[in-house]
Amino acid sequence: MLLVLAVVAVRVAIDPDEQPDDPVAPASTSPQGISPSAAPTSVRIDVVGLPREGVILLDGLPATSPMRLRRGSAHLLEIRAPGYLPRTIRIVADTDRRIPADLVPEVRY
Repeated sequence: MLLVLAVVAVRVAIDPDEQPDDPVAPASTSPQGISPSAAPTSVRIDVVGLPREGVILLDGLPATSPMRLRRGSAHLLEIRAPGYLPRTIRIVADTDRRIPADLVPEVRY
């Protein structure tokens, strides 16, 4: 048990926003199981299934996946790739999530 606590302490010291795989719930928790003071200040957004040469734009600026965003912030996520129709998604960074690229091939006549 002592080793587990030491590992968690080191992980928190390295990246305070990263949550342990098996966190111990605090004595006083919210209905969601996380005390307000222990909630991370950022969330991880991971765009998956991006075609080769695909591009991600976050609020009009180039971005990479995965990305860390401030919890509660609102953003416009654009996913583009040659030969596909662009996809635009409005997101609120409220929780860690995986977003499928889901690009539709462009039909040319």
